[in-house]
Amino acid sequence: MVIHTQGYYAYALARMPQGMTNESLVSQNSYTYTYNLTFGGDVYPMDGTAVKIPNEWITDAVNLSVQDSFQWLVTSPSLDMGWTSVTSFDGDKNRFGKAVRRKVIGKNADGKDILKDTNNSTADFDHGVKPSLFN
Repeated sequence: MVIHTQGYYAYALARMPQGMTNESLVSQNSYTYTYNLTFGGDVYPMDGTAVKIPNEWITDAVNLSVQDSFQWLVTSPSLDMGWTSVTSFDGDKNRFGKAVRRKVIGKNADGKDILKDTNNSTADFDHGVKPSLFN
């Protein structure tokens, strides 16, 4: 998965109920939203359609932000109580080639990594690190 270069999104892994198709997901969970984007004193009406995913379907989530721009968590605290970042400030030219990576807390009997998962991305992830694809 490639994250936004500034790190402004939340990501989640979800498991749909058995038998649910893409078509039924969209037909049963679509909604229309509207809001006003205010920037520099100007207001821009925004709208769109999205698909909501019930929290019960989420197996894991991570909230990302730029450190100096964080405002709030966009997921329920039951999914993630914290957030992590790739970079310290918006527009950081050194953000490219960096990642967030879940901390390893040990190995299992088969020698595979055991990853930290406390449902708090602040504690669970190393930030601004070299992506594992480059290891």
